[in-house]
Amino acid sequence: MIKNKVDSISSLHKKLYIATANQGKANYERNKKSHNEFYALITEKSDEPLKVELEYFEKENHRSVPLKALYKGLKYINLEH
Repeated sequence: MIKNKVDSISSLHKKLYIATANQGKANYERNKKSHNEFYALITEKSDEPLKVELEYFEKENHRSVPLKALYKGLKYINLEH
């Protein structure tokens, strides 16, 4: 399913910030691993360098990560390269 969505992306000329948090061993497959696969698929598909950042918050969880991810994501998106 993820691969089909990535295949529909023709180019990514904007910045993308992806955040994921520690959800415990039971949810590792569904959470961190799927984000890593999505990131890999996006970067493999592109012929040009992408402005994509994936960050894993080891010490955070589903409830504590949103504000930190929002802050860091806005910071990343507004960072001039």
